[in-house]
Amino acid sequence: MKYRSNIAIILAILEFIDSKGMANMTQISTYANVSYTACRSKIEQLVETEMIQENRKKESVRYSLTEKGFDSLRKLRELTSFLTSFGLIDEEEKS
Repeated sequence: MKYRSNIAIILAILEFIDSKGMANMTQISTYANVSYTACRSKIEQLVETEMIQENRKKESVRYSLTEKGFDSLRKLRELTSFLTSFGLIDEEEKS
């Protein structure tokens, strides 16, 4: 199994939420291919840094991107594209 950086995991989480509009923890964990515990930790970081927000409805919690999250996702995509073009990271490391 190949190790993924925290940036690659965060990028996968932000991309998934962006693609769905809103997603719950289980969906995000499955897509990002990280344990539920690791996903919860990353989600907490993203909420604290205001990149995503919690949307509560009764017992359900779903997450969506904030404007800061959209901007950060755009910048992360640009950065990974740049790093890949110079061979500094592999295609596989992006997600």
